[in-house]
Amino acid sequence: MYTAVFICLCMIALPTIVNKYAKFMTIVFAFSKIFIKSIFQELFSGNYLSGNTGLTSSKNELFYRHIFTPIKDCWSRPIHGHASTVITVQPENGDQPCECINMGSYNYLGFGGIDKTITSQVKQAIETYGVASTSVRDGSENDLQSVLETKIATFLNKDAAVVIGMGFATNTSVIPVLLTDGVDPKNVLVLSDSFNHASIVEGIRLSGAKVKVFKHNNALDLEEILFRETSCCNWDKIVVFVEGIYSMEGDFCNLNEIVQVKTKYGAHLYLDEAHSIGATGPTGRGVAEHFNINTSNIDVMMGTFTKSFGSVGGYVCASRPVINCIRATATACVYSPGMSHAAVMQALVTLEILIAGSKKPMQLRENANYFRKCLMEMKYPVLGDVDSPIIPFLIERPDRLVEFSRKCLARGVAIVIVGYPATPFLESRARFCISSEHTREQLDYVLMVIDETSRELKLRKVSGYAESKNTHDFHSDVVLNPPSDLVSNLWNTVSVKKIETITEFTTTSFLNMHKHPDVIISAKNAIDVYSCGTCGPRGFYGTLDIHMDLESTLATKLNVEKAIIYSYGLVVVSSVVKAFAKPNDFLIYDELVSTPVKSGIVLSRASKLSFKHNDISSLVEQLEYAKQLDPNGDATVYVLVEGVYANIGDIVNLPCIIALRSRYKFCLICDDSYGFGLLGKHRLGTPDHYNVPHSEVDLYIGSFENAIGSVGGFCAGVGDMISHQVLNGSGYCFSASLPAYCTSAIRTSLDIIERDTDAYHELNNVMRYTSVMLGKLSNFSRVDVDLSITPLYCIYIRDNDGMYNIELLEKIKHDVAKQHGIRIDVVQHPKQPGIPTANPFIKFNVDKDQDLGINGTLNVFVKFMIAYLS
Repeated sequence: MYTAVFICLCMIALPTIVNKYAKFMTIVFAFSKIFIKSIFQELFSGNYLSGNTGLTSSKNELFYRHIFTPIKDCWSRPIHGHASTVITVQPENGDQPCECINMGSYNYLGFGGIDKTITSQVKQAIETYGVASTSVRDGSENDLQSVLETKIATFLNKDAAVVIGMGFATNTSVIPVLLTDGVDPKNVLVLSDSFNHASIVEGIRLSGAKVKVFKHNNALDLEEILFRETSCCNWDKIVVFVEGIYSMEGDFCNLNEIVQVKTKYGAHLYLDEAHSIGATGPTGRGVAEHFNINTSNIDVMMGTFTKSFGSVGGYVCASRPVINCIRATATACVYSPGMSHAAVMQALVTLEILIAGSKKPMQLRENANYFRKCLMEMKYPVLGDVDSPIIPFLIERPDRLVEFSRKCLARGVAIVIVGYPATPFLESRARFCISSEHTREQLDYVLMVIDETSRELKLRKVSGYAESKNTHDFHSDVVLNPPSDLVSNLWNTVSVKKIETITEFTTTSFLNMHKHPDVIISAKNAIDVYSCGTCGPRGFYGTLDIHMDLESTLATKLNVEKAIIYSYGLVVVSSVVKAFAKPNDFLIYDELVSTPVKSGIVLSRASKLSFKHNDISSLVEQLEYAKQLDPNGDATVYVLVEGVYANIGDIVNLPCIIALRSRYKFCLICDDSYGFGLLGKHRLGTPDHYNVPHSEVDLYIGSFENAIGSVGGFCAGVGDMISHQVLNGSGYCFSASLPAYCTSAIRTSLDIIERDTDAYHELNNVMRYTSVMLGKLSNFSRVDVDLSITPLYCIYIRDNDGMYNIELLEKIKHDVAKQHGIRIDVVQHPKQPGIPTANPFIKFNVDKDQDLGINGTLNVFVKFMIAYLS
């Protein structure tokens, strides 16, 4: 009887349960179908789980092999040429290239294509300045970047600006500085929108501040959290983080209400306009103009030149003290060269076109609204706001999503699709990015293809659309708390004066490859074919055929299974460490690794242990300690070192570390940013220097921004570990890809460096002479400088009280520039949670063309320092 009652109850409840969970079950079924099909294909091929390194989690391994791999043809489709409204897609399966209408690139204003006027000026910038910037910047320069900074600040009606070579790195390096300057980060409150970009999330994590996430675009939830937190705590600093347009949703931030709330509670507002600058507002000035809000209400305005401007890089506009603080301490400003001059020129010329009153923003809005209106009239489920150039199209089922992408491509339409984990599990989608240069005929054709394909796949339609979000009345408009200073008052007194320098000792282009005639020709030729920027990440039509060629070339030269290139050298090591060192693992690192490496350590959730600098016995102690904590060997142990230590200038004892691997079974990560292209018989870095195969290093990291004289970086090693980064390397996944002109320049530089031994011998002579000259400073007891034969020298100076005084170093820097026209770099480290802040130092770099004469600037600098220290 009870059984019968139970069955009856189940039958009554079944329709309700099915109705409630049908969508979820359908999507689970779709994922399962892809997974099971892949498993059977692999079983019958005899390759089941072959090649698993054991260094990636089984969950990630299964997801990559059996869910992503069967459908990966829908992402990272290589293209040849520039990211205009029509692109040439080159399928990896060997099919013929096809011309497609481009609905995937962030080419909002059409500047991603070839333009006779703009392109010629970009090429001229390469001819005049070289491929890369090669030196860090402190604001004292009279250069193209200074012009761009002034113009973007004026464009947005802010006091000052700083530009950085990568949009992703702009957030990850600037945000920690702003949150930690002058205060204990534990007493800083961060409010972050739940849909904020990965770069914002990383930047906040690097600060160590307390984070509260508020519901997406919900100002009421934001106020509730602020009310609760300010009632119980007295915060030193409160900062709210939002985006202008959310790239996966296509909606604007609720700026009016968020400004009201942040003002009421004395919070600062950080606005990321990566997708909105240039693309919104009548004149392209972004969401503040779109909502008619004065930019004085927004404390920090960040944006990128990657989308609307067809270039690369990012900017921050704010008050002058904030910009002074960023220049002096942000990792991207201290450890990386400035934007390449070609990218600066592209951004500068397009910005001037906007300032002159271009009609492109209005045309973009018309195109976007037309496309959105047509989709809505066809009753397809679209997300986002009117006037937004990003139009997400819900498809939900991953198997239908994949078929939708493939069928559109077959019909000559290139689209982006996004699913879990990049979107909520039940909300897989296609995403259409509109350009001002799309013709009405192109948009109509795409709409026809969407409708035909949707009918074939029986995609869901909707009966209606939710109304636009309403404004809310808050409890009171009374300002409860005046805002605190975003940065320390000390930055108010900093005065950066333009100084004409005769000699730069800040370059990292040690072989001056950035100005080699063959490299310049190669870069200019690439501009003619691919234009300046790629207008998208590697997964979304930002993969170029020459990217794949360079990765193959690197793997061959290093004799490893695979290589992957990143668009900015600074983010490679942090992305790699974060991708691999997980909870329950051990991360053992040299205590003197540089700030970019430490960023990866902070982002990692592994147990962290440090060993004394270049001390093998200390490393063994920590390996033994990790072994005691994990007697069964369940955890993965990672050892993290630099090839040439950026904070010292000496070379890692690589052979001794490798000798320990057989005993302790650890994974070795080596960041050889300063060694690659410089050390060894073939200039292939620290392993080459010791005649050790690169395959002995599990994850070998290099930079193209130093000896190679270009932009970007790479990671090379075991195939599965490199493939793992395609989905898990944040600096790879979430940033625009490497520009073609930089990629082509790298390929040419690698060939030149390998065959041109004269340049290396010239540099070697300079390094030996510099070591002798700087050795004279070691006679002073308060000076420490490593004299290893490398082109970077880190000079640590204590004041009369035995303290490492940043003011003393800044005075030396100022005086030697003013008196002798010599520019040196002072490295000041930002605070990083859980890691001691390193001492400041003078970084003194040399290149192969250094003047070694008795009256040369090297001798002048040493004489100046001796007189200064005496």
